[in-house]
Amino acid sequence: MNLGIPCDDESIVDNLVKNKILCDETREKLKAMKGFRNILVHRYGRIDDNLAYEILNENLQDFYEFMEEIESHLEA
Repeated sequence: MNLGIPCDDESIVDNLVKNKILCDETREKLKAMKGFRNILVHRYGRIDDNLAYEILNENLQDFYEFMEEIESHLEA
């Protein structure tokens, strides 16, 4: 697809936005997801399981929106 070679995970998303595969709003959501993932994986402080569940439940639609953007580009 000639999107360029990413040097890290952030440049992957930046390339997708630059090439109009993802929108800016999705980029911001992915950055927030990465931050949340880092908190969970590295356990910065205590994790409130109820709060983590609530955040995941409230933002689950973001995954579907991401998939729709990718699928829409692949179908074009």
